[in-house]
Amino acid sequence: MVKIWQNLSVDNLTREAELQQWEKETWNLKFLVNDVDQIILEWIRDERYILMYGGNDIDWIRNFTRQARSITRNMLIDIEMVYVGNRHNKDHGCKVQDVIMTEKLSHCLPESNVTYFWSRINSMIASKEKLGKMHDPNDKLLQEILRFNSYEEWALLAKGSTIMGHGPGPIAMTVLEDIEKWRTMSFK
Repeated sequence: MVKIWQNLSVDNLTREAELQQWEKETWNLKFLVNDVDQIILEWIRDERYILMYGGNDIDWIRNFTRQARSITRNMLIDIEMVYVGNRHNKDHGCKVQDVIMTEKLSHCLPESNVTYFWSRINSMIASKEKLGKMHDPNDKLLQEILRFNSYEEWALLAKGSTIMGHGPGPIAMTVLEDIEKWRTMSFK
């Protein structure tokens, strides 16, 4: 649980202390990424728009990042994009990162940071399970973590630390396509 609560020493990580930590937390990008990447933390501090995404389907990634860049450029929105991999298929993730970097599609977390990020997400779930909170329908933070962890291809949009939305890749792509349609219709 040290991956989640780095501010607590192992000796102080009692069940009560862990419950108190969970009670303090909310669903936000700073909690989700913690200290996994200093660049993302800088974007959060600067209240930038941040589009995190992941998956192993390089065709989806190419289409998604190009569509996101096109829309944000057309709407004059500065956005930072970062590839954060997927919860499994580590070997394929390295190949995907190579393509993303070669084609300059977006920023990528280093592979060790990707592993740490997803390990931390799994630690959050394990912590909730250990505390007997896995089936609590009122635990909104857990519900968001579980949904987030269930996607293959996925995207998450935030402004600073505020998560505006997240979802599976196909839905995220549909949203981008619809935004572009709405944008072009509004100029007719």
